[in-house]
Amino acid sequence: MKCIRQDRRDIIVLCLILVAATALRLVRLGYQSEWNDEAISAVIAGGTTQQILTNQFHSLHPPGYYLLLHFWRGWFGDTDFALRLPSALMGIASIMSMYLLGRSLFKRETGLWAAAMTALMPFHLFYSQEMRMYSQLFLLSSLAVLCQARLWQDRRSFWWPLYLLVSLLGLYTHYFFTVLIGVLGLYFILRRWLIHTGPRWRNFFLTHVTMAILYSPIVLWLGDQSSQSRDYWIQGVSLAHFLSIPLAFTVGHFLESFSLQIGYGVVLMVFIITMLQAGRSVKQRTPDSFSLVLVLMAYWLPVLIIFAVSILWTPLTLPRLMMVAVPGLYLLIAWGATMPKEKVVNIVLIVLLMFTGLLADYNWLFNPHYSKPPAREAALFLQERALPQEVIAHASDSGFRLFYRYSPQLDHRFVLEDNDNPQIRPEIFRMMGGEIIAADDPLTETFWLVLHQDFDVEMQEDLFRRFDKRYTRLASYTVGGVRMYRYGASSRGATQ
Repeated sequence: MKCIRQDRRDIIVLCLILVAATALRLVRLGYQSEWNDEAISAVIAGGTTQQILTNQFHSLHPPGYYLLLHFWRGWFGDTDFALRLPSALMGIASIMSMYLLGRSLFKRETGLWAAAMTALMPFHLFYSQEMRMYSQLFLLSSLAVLCQARLWQDRRSFWWPLYLLVSLLGLYTHYFFTVLIGVLGLYFILRRWLIHTGPRWRNFFLTHVTMAILYSPIVLWLGDQSSQSRDYWIQGVSLAHFLSIPLAFTVGHFLESFSLQIGYGVVLMVFIITMLQAGRSVKQRTPDSFSLVLVLMAYWLPVLIIFAVSILWTPLTLPRLMMVAVPGLYLLIAWGATMPKEKVVNIVLIVLLMFTGLLADYNWLFNPHYSKPPAREAALFLQERALPQEVIAHASDSGFRLFYRYSPQLDHRFVLEDNDNPQIRPEIFRMMGGEIIAADDPLTETFWLVLHQDFDVEMQEDLFRRFDKRYTRLASYTVGGVRMYRYGASSRGATQ
């Protein structure tokens, strides 16, 4: 009877967590404009299946997410809400996945804490509302770890095909899923070698050989990945960057400086206490030692490997690129909340962390200071004022994509001279109905220049000064930081 009451209580708590997570992820889902990367997703999803599979858009990511978005777009439309909905649904599914993972590896209480952590952390919420593959990557990463755990607990053979399916979906979602597959493979080998019993070696090798064969077509995509210029996203890697990773994965977003410092202090204390508890449990070889080692490896090894690659080759340490490690961190923190020693301290700190997360969630959803640039509003504003024959010249490729996305009937062109970005190719812009032009190319008698200053600010300002010096400025407007200038090409000078 006590067990039944406990199950009923857990179901009620889990349902409340899921309701809260659903509300957070669906409220204002389509309210904010897209930003550059989301516009890339929307453009690729609007291509044909053949264009996506042959990577004619020269994406830096595998085709899995884009194919999903392509078919979803055909069924539900291409509004911001519709195209972000798959990420929101997979974010909600991640709550259940983390509960099952915590329950399978440890106990029900751990699963509930893991579900609550995932539901409230602004890092997870942000990517659950973004039109990119990272919510899908989190879900598949947690499912892959869950399958690995169940392989040791339940010897029925269907876990191997399920692990193969989840792994292939993850591999075709993001290249860094290969790191997680390597970590899980290493865990299996070490555990099987240490205890001399468990799932069969034959199933392990057969699964991974099949995985390698079915993943081999990805070589067709690797050319664009390898052509990515170094230091394109990040200028360097530091020890401070490494130490701040737990903060970035939790509450390191959408907070003012004071709240961010409090959040960092709480995260650091929780992380240190949890790591000490984990070290003590592994050393004492407690019953859940192997489960704990799996979680520790799932967090630490991807982070360490990506940082090593960043130091030795090229910086790749954007938090979103390390999404495969995030389920491991959330599960470690949840496990720490259920340990008898330091339990009260851990629970107090985790509850404080969740309240800090809720503050960040509120800022993200309702505080305009943390909103994305209003590209949609700016594009519609320009659409009302631009004449049908006027060229809309863009000083950045992101501005081009976003304005093309929201006002495709206008004549958009991208002004480009020096280019070190492999994603900026004339054929891609032609597929979108635009083209790349030089600053000195002839334009229509009157035309517009748009400065969407999310990237390459100095270059855009230089282009603006050149246009302002060469052409007659007829009008200027600013919408949420997006600047739009109307010029006359027939005479020189500058008038207000």
